[in-house]
Amino acid sequence: MKGFKMLQKVAMGLACLGMVIPCPEVMAATPQAKQANPAVDVALAEGGLATGVVLNAEGVVVEGAVVSLEQNGKAVAQVVTDENGRFAVTGLRAGGYVLKTGNQQGLFRFWAPETAPPSAHKAMAIVTGTKNVVRGQFGGLDIITLTTLGAAITGVTLAGVNLSKLNDLEDDVAKIPTSP
Repeated sequence: MKGFKMLQKVAMGLACLGMVIPCPEVMAATPQAKQANPAVDVALAEGGLATGVVLNAEGVVVEGAVVSLEQNGKAVAQVVTDENGRFAVTGLRAGGYVLKTGNQQGLFRFWAPETAPPSAHKAMAIVTGTKNVVRGQFGGLDIITLTTLGAAITGVTLAGVNLSKLNDLEDDVAKIPTSP
């Protein structure tokens, strides 16, 4: 009888623990987010000219921003934006490039004018000063979660103590002799 009661306590504790701890199988089964910065197709103008603009998070142009262009980890060009936030780089060839400015970067795929797909853009735009947002499954404990967790642990503990005292009381009652 006591073994069964102990098994009930363990099962109840594991059930409570399972509600609090995130399940890795469920988290692993969620579909992976699409690539955060997919390549943007850009059609180069004659002479390998690529143009663009740098904006801040509010959509205002950024004057004097340093823009660097890299290909395969090597710096290809570095320019500074004008008073309209615009920049231009010449002499580029088709291929994948990383454009960096401030704390932001973007992946761009440049195409020769005759080979660019119809959806290719004529210029680039990059927004600085934005924070990358990461969506998580279990983002930490706030005050409400901590309070709920504390109340649940307290309730389970008190239930276990009361159950133990009830078992002791039942054992004591069983030991009382009965009159014939």
